[in-house]
Amino acid sequence: MLKSYKRMKKTVFIFFLSLCLPFGVYSQVSLIFQRTFHDFGTIKEELGKVSTRFYFVNKGTEPIVLRRVQPSCGCTTSEWSKEPIAVGDTGVIQITYDLVNRPGAFEKSIYVYSNAKTVELSIKGKVIPHEVTIEEMYPIVIKNLRLSTDKIDFGMLLDTQSQKFKIKIYNTSSENIAVKFSNVPKYITIDAPKTIPSNEEVVITFSIHGSKCKQWGNVKNEIQIVEKKKVIKKITIKASIKEDFSKLTKSDLKEAPKVNFSTNAVVFELLKQPDNKQDTITVTNKGKKILEIRKIISHDECISATFKNNKIKGGASSEIIVNLNSVKTLGKREHVIEVITNDPKNPIQTIRVSSNVQK
Repeated sequence: MLKSYKRMKKTVFIFFLSLCLPFGVYSQVSLIFQRTFHDFGTIKEELGKVSTRFYFVNKGTEPIVLRRVQPSCGCTTSEWSKEPIAVGDTGVIQITYDLVNRPGAFEKSIYVYSNAKTVELSIKGKVIPHEVTIEEMYPIVIKNLRLSTDKIDFGMLLDTQSQKFKIKIYNTSSENIAVKFSNVPKYITIDAPKTIPSNEEVVITFSIHGSKCKQWGNVKNEIQIVEKKKVIKKITIKASIKEDFSKLTKSDLKEAPKVNFSTNAVVFELLKQPDNKQDTITVTNKGKKILEIRKIISHDECISATFKNNKIKGGASSEIIVNLNSVKTLGKREHVIEVITNDPKNPIQTIRVSSNVQK
């Protein structure tokens, strides 16, 4: 009985001793910052970038290792002490904010991950935008005229849509300048004054009309700016024209053409220059109305494709011939061909072409 009591007493003592050990013996990690917030105040965009430093002290019983310092956005970057910070030593984290093209107030968070607790730092401020110069507003120079751009990309446009794009022109001379536009396609209209007053800006509106464009897929044109019967500049216009099937009824869709390819992949095995090669894909219309092959687009000059018949009756077939020009390619390559049709469910079919050309 006495032995049993002693064993129990010993067990209880060891249990209470184990409870005390974590607080008295185990090491601790403690990361203490002098401050966790910085206000840059009002700053000018011309400065480009601004930085501040956050200092911290290791108040624990073992080294501090900063694993990662993660800003909340790409406009903020961080640099920090990569070596372990010994007990009692000081470390630093530098935070840099990019002011360019970011006018107005900002407030950002930065998260510090280490073998201690995660700490959140924060910065704030207000950016005063710089005054935009004439050179920045109108970077394209044509003699005494400056343009805001010489490229217009309307993006994707349905054949039932119209869209506008504005270009600003500034006359830097002391005289009025008269300009005209030539080589304008039928699907583009231009609203512009006849003359551009001295030291003034005018806005020229270019409009594209999908219903007047008889091309499909990617279209590109160069409109000429003419002064005194001389072409002084070309404006590049791009768009991607697609057919609008949204107004088709259920009955229309049942009667619609349905495109089907015998294959969507063409493989040209080992070929030596200057030999050329071709392959054939069968196109079948599994619908009822006539299937129209509107356009075939190759994204590589070594690959071309033609069709024997671009209008295929319901149930009938035709062929697309894919050609490889070995002189314009070398080695193993992958190519893409797009076929645009009037199939409302699959208006764009992709053909992938593999080639292996050796000298």
